[in-house]
Amino acid sequence: MHVNFLENAFGVDEIIPRCADAGYDGIEMRGYDIDGQKSTAEYLDFVYSLTQTYQLKVTFGCPNDTVNPDAAVRKESLDNFKFIIDFASKHEIPVLNIFGSSIVNPDLRYLDFDGS
Repeated sequence: MHVNFLENAFGVDEIIPRCADAGYDGIEMRGYDIDGQKSTAEYLDFVYSLTQTYQLKVTFGCPNDTVNPDAAVRKESLDNFKFIIDFASKHEIPVLNIFGSSIVNPDLRYLDFDGS
């Protein structure tokens, strides 16, 4: 189950038990709190604890903005990315959904892929 099917209707504390009740064996969560209320560490600990309580496997989506022109943004993104990888290793989470940022041609409008 992917969190985005329920995250607009429910909070994480409700999503995880609902997935367990529905018979899922695992869930892919975001690698950050979309509400911005918890730090990455707090969020990962909270999610991991809940998934263990409800006996669900968990994986995390791991975006990283490695092509951002701002060096500070790239560094923060990579530091966060490393934190998630280390967290997963510590908790023996074998799979992460890792993806980078988009490379966009500055001469084209975003999502104008054919150049017309």
